[in-house]
Amino acid sequence: MDMSKSFRVEYADILWPIVTVLGVGTVIVSAYELMTLEGSLMGGWSFYTLLIGIFFGIWGIWELVVHVKRVRKMRVFLSTEGKAHLIRNIEEMEYLAWCLPSKWEVALKEKKRSYRVK
Repeated sequence: MDMSKSFRVEYADILWPIVTVLGVGTVIVSAYELMTLEGSLMGGWSFYTLLIGIFFGIWGIWELVVHVKRVRKMRVFLSTEGKAHLIRNIEEMEYLAWCLPSKWEVALKEKKRSYRVK
């Protein structure tokens, strides 16, 4: 693992789905607790946990969508054959590899090595 990658980048494949599910789950539980008047498990904190759940749900969905778009774009770049295509898009591919987990950097290095590009 490349030590320059942050935790959010290196484990984005599992981190953002988990954050999204926890955020949406918190919203559901908090909304249910706010609708029931008797025996609230969270007491007076239901409103605050609802706001926290909304925040984490939106953040998780946003980051997940951005991550999936980057992965799809990188897969298209890596699946396309031709040295000219590689050279023309090398900057964008390197940026995507930098934004994605380190396994994508390895895949890009292998693609560059196969076409003898630095």
